[in-house]
Amino acid sequence: MVRVAKAQQWLSLLQTLTAHFSRALTPREVAQVIVDHAKPAVGAHLIVCVLVAEDGQSLQALDAGGVPGALMQVYGRLPFDSPTPLAEMARTGEPIWIETQAEYIRQYPTMETILRDVTKSHAMAALPLVANNRLLGGLGVSFPESRTFTRVERGFFIALAQQCAQALDRARVYEEEHKAREAAEAARARVELLQGIVSELVKAQSIAEIAEVFLAEVLPIVGAQHGSISLLSPDRTYLEFVGNPRLSGPMLKANAFVPMNVVAPGTDAVRTQTPIWIESQQQYAELYPHRIAWLQANMNFQAAAYLPLLTEKGVIGGIALAFEQPRVFTLADRKFLLTVVGQCAQALDRARVYEAERQARQAAELTNTRLELLHGIAGELVKAQSATEIAAIFLNQALPVIGAFQGSISLLNADKTYLEWVGQPKLPPDTLTRFPRLYLTMVNPGTDAVRRQQPIWVQNLQEFAEQYPGFIDAQRAASGMQAGAYLPLKTESGTMGMMGLGFDHPHPFAPEERRLLLTIAGQCAQALDRARAYEAERAARLKAEESDRLKTQFLAMVSHELRTPLTSILGFSSTLLAHETLEVELQQRFMGIIDEEAQRMKVLVDQLIDLSRLQGGVLELTLEAVQLAELVAGIEAQLRMIALTHDLRLSVSQDLPAVRADRLQVEQVLFNLVSNAAIHAPDSTPISIDVRAAAREDGVQVEVCDEGTGIPEAMWDEVFLPFKQLPQKRHTARKGLGLGLTICRALVEAHGGKIWIESNQPQGTRIVFTLRHA
Repeated sequence: MVRVAKAQQWLSLLQTLTAHFSRALTPREVAQVIVDHAKPAVGAHLIVCVLVAEDGQSLQALDAGGVPGALMQVYGRLPFDSPTPLAEMARTGEPIWIETQAEYIRQYPTMETILRDVTKSHAMAALPLVANNRLLGGLGVSFPESRTFTRVERGFFIALAQQCAQALDRARVYEEEHKAREAAEAARARVELLQGIVSELVKAQSIAEIAEVFLAEVLPIVGAQHGSISLLSPDRTYLEFVGNPRLSGPMLKANAFVPMNVVAPGTDAVRTQTPIWIESQQQYAELYPHRIAWLQANMNFQAAAYLPLLTEKGVIGGIALAFEQPRVFTLADRKFLLTVVGQCAQALDRARVYEAERQARQAAELTNTRLELLHGIAGELVKAQSATEIAAIFLNQALPVIGAFQGSISLLNADKTYLEWVGQPKLPPDTLTRFPRLYLTMVNPGTDAVRRQQPIWVQNLQEFAEQYPGFIDAQRAASGMQAGAYLPLKTESGTMGMMGLGFDHPHPFAPEERRLLLTIAGQCAQALDRARAYEAERAARLKAEESDRLKTQFLAMVSHELRTPLTSILGFSSTLLAHETLEVELQQRFMGIIDEEAQRMKVLVDQLIDLSRLQGGVLELTLEAVQLAELVAGIEAQLRMIALTHDLRLSVSQDLPAVRADRLQVEQVLFNLVSNAAIHAPDSTPISIDVRAAAREDGVQVEVCDEGTGIPEAMWDEVFLPFKQLPQKRHTARKGLGLGLTICRALVEAHGGKIWIESNQPQGTRIVFTLRHA
């Protein structure tokens, strides 16, 4: 009766466990039934469910109950040839029954330490899990005391293993069906996504629109945080971003133009026409160790895919996707991405064809526009009579049609040492302020074009950096300058200047465009040459007219200036001759007047001779290195005599470089300026001479200041004309002849210097002149 009752008890337990198995849908749920229900019901202290691994040569733990961590390391991956009951069960396909610890140790001596110190097991059953004549795995059931497995118990455990195997087989089928359904649903979803993406790609007509569709639609679907599309350049030497890449600032800047000879995953994918899948940073470091440090510093990524854009004509570029978490690219992932990339490549190829057709139409239209432009400019240039008018025609009419956003014309100075802007150049104000002149010693594309007498074409920022490092500085970069054309203005007599154009985008300068720009430059050069000839003719005509006027004025002035002292000399000398008995004092007075008037005539004649020699170009300068500090010190006595009734003040910097000058003529300039100041400034007022380094010129600057009534600004240029006089102090006996400033200007300009007038605040006049360094 007891045996029957025990059998009924085992049967009831088996029925209960079978009911639990029927509700389990996955292998892990089946194993959970063993752990949660079978283990306590049979009185086991350890139980483990293992499955045959994918390699077919080992067992892998599915779930366990009461198994210490050390033992789980053993069952984590248990080869069939290991000396354990479960491995022997897998090899033989038969259950293993061990009823005592001594028997356990005798059969599996390598497990003695585990049995005694870890599991403390005394009995154990290792049961194969077989379904449809295929070994699925096994059950390991251990007991803390020795145990005799009766025939009924053995039958129960074998039946339990059979029920578990059948449940695992059902769960496996269910799981496969579930995965198949999920795969089908995912495939359907991806097809729908692909159809949506393809629909959007078909609508997009430009390369930028296609890039935006891909980046906006695909990145969120695949879970990528960063992405970009790059196309090969026409010469296939570099990759260039298109659209709006989803990249950080440093990555965007560093990869805008990537030469194809750079070793990187993006260029490798394009070169080999093979996708590159990188599932972790460790894999990236193994493949591209020279790039990993920089990439880690500039981008948060853990995985990436680099996919070539392939068409029937070959590779046209590549797509990069980056993920901020490690990622395994499944077969489905790879198929989906390659399909999408293939569609994108076809769309880009269509866009390129469309773009080529559009560009061909635009080129034809542009050719007509350019022909009209050339005719229009040629007509306007023929009418232009000055360099400023010619520059305005180029900047206002040619620049918009050419597509340049900056432009200028500059001409060489007389000694061909620098270029000077003409008109109102369309350049950043800061550029015009920093570079009022372009000296030919400077290294930049404009001066190079003039020196070499060849056009300079710079098509992008990379070429600027390679050919003229530092030319695109912060100011020019801020203005948007990315490409430029610099064309020498050449005539039959040689190069006369330079035409510059700036573009706010990379510009390839096609052959027909180069021909157009060179034609425009040639037309401008011819017009400028005609304008120069016209200006020279007009200046010669005006000079002749002015010469005639000055001759008439000269005769009138000279006759007047000579008649006055001659009248005095004749009158007083006649009086002396007619009256021999005049008092001695009166005779002395008359003779003094005669002497003063004779001196005045001498000064007049000397000045007329000097002016005649200067205007005739026959005055020879004896140029030498002159220290102005020494020169001023040497004539200080004469200067103080000229300014006898004034407070003469001298301020001369002692560390000035020497100037190249004719000592006597510079002294004459100072004598004339101080004399002019003494005539027009009240007695006892200061007259100052200040000699220092020129602030704007390459030389030394001299200032002569007085505190007289000053010269009206409207007359600052006029007073340098011959015989031009200003009202002078009523009480002075001295009288100017109107030639002093004329001679000063002629002498200073003969030295290559400049002379001008400024207001001496708060009262008076400041006359400034400069001399060049020796």
